[in-house]
Amino acid sequence: EIMDKTTKSLVEALEERLTVLNQNPDSWSDADLRFLDEFADSRVIGLGEATHGTSEFFMAKSRIFKYLVENHGFYVYAFEADYGECVYINDAVQKGQGSSIRNLMTEKMIFWTWKTKEVQHLLEWMCSYNQDKTEEDKIQYIGVDCQFNNYNTILLKEFLAEAGPAISDFAENILDSVKNAHDTQFE
Repeated sequence: EIMDKTTKSLVEALEERLTVLNQNPDSWSDADLRFLDEFADSRVIGLGEATHGTSEFFMAKSRIFKYLVENHGFYVYAFEADYGECVYINDAVQKGQGSSIRNLMTEKMIFWTWKTKEVQHLLEWMCSYNQDKTEEDKIQYIGVDCQFNNYNTILLKEFLAEAGPAISDFAENILDSVKNAHDTQFE
């Protein structure tokens, strides 16, 4: 098969940087992941997957995240999950309440793709990691998707209630309309 010049140079550049890892992420040592040290000063590292819900991809992402937390001070796992559901789960992560993770996943998680033992294990590890940490050294779990209003309107109402009755009363009807529109759309 003949490659054009641009494709060939891209393939060559990728091959120079390629790090081959064993198929089992649980067996990866810190030495296996030292190639990640190159990204230690990065503010954001994106970890994707070819398919949602595949065990091996999530095991790999979890192992990489653990390495980056333990070796380079990364503190946030931004997840393609509903923002509101993650607020509840992050509360447990912050409090080190690993025993509540399974129930929160069952009750709060919307997408089936994240209701896996691999996600559960990562969240439980995050809880465990945070148990002896100061507030500023704790890792966070945040959702960066807002497709649903299951929890977002509730959380916003709670926040606005603390801000004061004037703003809370004003926003109440608007947020109820948003929630009702969402509920009607997904009946």
